[in-house]
Amino acid sequence: MSRITITDEEAKVIRSLKRLAKRWPQTLKLFSWSGSLKVTKLNNNGILSVVVDIEDIPNDGGDPSHTPDEDDLWIDTDAEIIWPD
Repeated sequence: MSRITITDEEAKVIRSLKRLAKRWPQTLKLFSWSGSLKVTKLNNNGILSVVVDIEDIPNDGGDPSHTPDEDDLWIDTDAEIIWPD
């Protein structure tokens, strides 16, 4: 089994993201597009529009494969996560 060690700074950011998720308005959606994270909202014509483009958070818009043999985009969902004390 693979192992991932989370740093103190990473743990802090993850906790912050979880807090944000609790108060995230249902009217806004995140959309990953060509490596850029977009915040979107339906406009008055019912069309999803980009509100802001966040380029400083690495992201991927594709769905990962379920096994490493399917293609190059595979994400291990069973890694042992080691959190800071």
